Amino acid sequence: MFGFYDFSNNEESLKNSEIINQKLDDISNPPSLDDLLQLEGIIDELQNKNKKLINFFTKEKIKQMLDYIIKEPKFDDQLKGHKFPFICSKLFNIEEKNMMNYFHLTNKELIQLKKEPNASQNNLEKSNEENNNLDNDDDNIGKYYKINNRENFDDDLDEVNMDDIDMNMNDNNNIENGE
Repeated sequence: MFGFYDFSNNEESLKNSEIINQKLDDISNPPSLDDLLQLEGIIDELQNKNKKLINFFTKEKIKQMLDYIIKEPKFDDQLKGHKFPFICSKLFNIEEKNMMNYFHLTNKELIQLKKEPNASQNNLEKSNEENNNLDNDDDNIGKYYKINNRENFDDDLDEVNMDDIDMNMNDNNNIENGE
């Protein structure tokens, strides 16, 4: 009916939020990535822009999350083979800006961004061009996994030799005709 709201679901999300915040606040025993990925509501917390959770994801944790998605586990483990890759992909699909910066920015740019949180992307790009000779691009995650981002797949069509296609078609016609 109209106006009906399920408050029990809201109570569960508040409870999950409190559990995640307690884990992140525990300085004596900080949680591992595996600990947080097992908690219910981590996806909702990242969607709600939980600052503690966003700050938890460092470059090493992002690499570990990518490993969960890309690499198969050595042992048949339900968590590392099924649950963690699913949750990690969901977390990346949220496209949290601070997490995505690890894919697009180098270490120097990340340090500059942390020093000047209001720095615009254009300023970072200009500083990257100026320091291009000193900058090592092997420090961003995209290069770590050797991901090739192609903007336009039409470039592949330029590489096709039309003579090869015609020859193959003629060969198929000869086979069909019994020649």
